[in-house]
Parts: sequence; C-alpha cells; structure tokens
Amino acid sequence: MPAYTNAKQVIPVLFQVIMDNHRQQKACDLSTMDGWREKNRLRKEMVSLRRDAENMLHWNQDKGNK
Repeated sequence: MPAYTNAKQVIPVLFQVIMDNHRQQKACDLSTMDGWREKNRLRKEMVSLRRDAENMLHWNQDKGNK
C-alpha cells in the first residue's frame, strides 16, 4: 500500500479464520497421536473453508453476462 494514503487494509473474517487454521496446523505436535488427530481435523475443516472462500471470491462472476 502506498505511504501517502490513509486507507486501511481490511481482511475478511473468513480469510482470518483460514490464516488461524494454518497457524494451528503448524503448531500441532506430531509426536503424539492427539497431535495427528488435531491436524487431521484441521485439514478437514480447511476443505470447507476453502470452498467457502472460493464462493466468496466468485460471488459476482456472472454479473456481466445478464
């Protein structure tokens, strides 16, 4: 962002949740079975988060065709 503007960057909540999920995955202790289970749970959660993010980014895809 240019230095001469006072605009603030706004990151949508969905993308903040995705970044938090990545942080949690990196923090998983893979030396224990519970760590593996937690990482597996987070990966499954990420599938739905990615789908939601894709829908969010393409919400106006067909606006010009109507």
